[in-house]
Amino acid sequence: MGHYMLIAVGLGFVAYHATIKYTGQMLDEASMLYATATIIYGAFTVTIGDAGRRALSITVTITIVAVSIIHNCFSIERAFRLFFTSMVFVGFLQCVWLLSTRISDLVALKGMKRLAFYGFSEGVSLPKCAS
Repeated sequence: MGHYMLIAVGLGFVAYHATIKYTGQMLDEASMLYATATIIYGAFTVTIGDAGRRALSITVTITIVAVSIIHNCFSIERAFRLFFTSMVFVGFLQCVWLLSTRISDLVALKGMKRLAFYGFSEGVSLPKCAS
């Protein structure tokens, strides 16, 4: 599911940056929001049971849909950015916790850290290369 959401992020990016219209912007931002929610759901469901998964899926779905509707109807950009940044930060912290507590194979852990660092460094360097 996460891979499909990343495809949606790419399509939302194209919808906005090819047209620079408000509708495209909403598609771009909604796709990022939903993809991040999918990743957070996956990261948190590793350690909880079925009842917890159901509760988390309902909570995440209601929250994301509400934020999407509020953002689309009222265009409160600062609140959206704060919410999205908080989601990314919470997802990051959960992934760090999972890596430090659930991975016992040191070679695999080193590889995962290297992959995460590579992804982070590419994300930092690409915007600088484009300007």
